[in-house]
Amino acid sequence: MHVKIWQGLMSEKGISDILGVHNGKFFALEIKTAKGKVSEHQKRFLERVREAGGIAVVARSCEDVVEALGLEVELWPLFERGKP
Repeated sequence: MHVKIWQGLMSEKGISDILGVHNGKFFALEIKTAKGKVSEHQKRFLERVREAGGIAVVARSCEDVVEALGLEVELWPLFERGKP
């Protein structure tokens, strides 16, 4: 299960893009491009997740998510470049 948290006027700054539970463990994924910068608020949120025993990841690729969650997924050829 995953949930997208939308920022609004009353929401806490830094909440990760994707929150969920995998195999009974809470996770927070902050999605960034290869050069995307993680804000101080985002860093603090991820650290709080780790301190509480959850998985907190800055994901810059599908591989980052697969590795962090311990998934057994063959990403290629699912996402081969240049193919529909």
